[in-house]
Amino acid sequence: MDSYRGRARLEWWANAGTCIDSYPVRLVVDATEDGWDAQAKLARRGDREGLAFLRMADNWFTLRFADGSTFEVTVGEPERRGWFPLTELATAATTPDR
Repeated sequence: MDSYRGRARLEWWANAGTCIDSYPVRLVVDATEDGWDAQAKLARRGDREGLAFLRMADNWFTLRFADGSTFEVTVGEPERRGWFPLTELATAATTPDR
């Protein structure tokens, strides 16, 4: 896969059994030599405040695709047009125990 353009969901989990909130996003992913580069934009404007609040608590989210596949990512600061970077968390050893 060289690139992906589509939709996904960002989910913020308090622990393994409790999803606090979920946000539909537009997603652009491009393959790089080191893995991938991803940018997302909220599909609903009204979700900005909720996402900002959860990012302040912990910017670790689950990126979930329609086929059920997931990636653990950090959500970067949104730029002026609303797009924000997603960075894949490399290993469970580097992420908090949820």
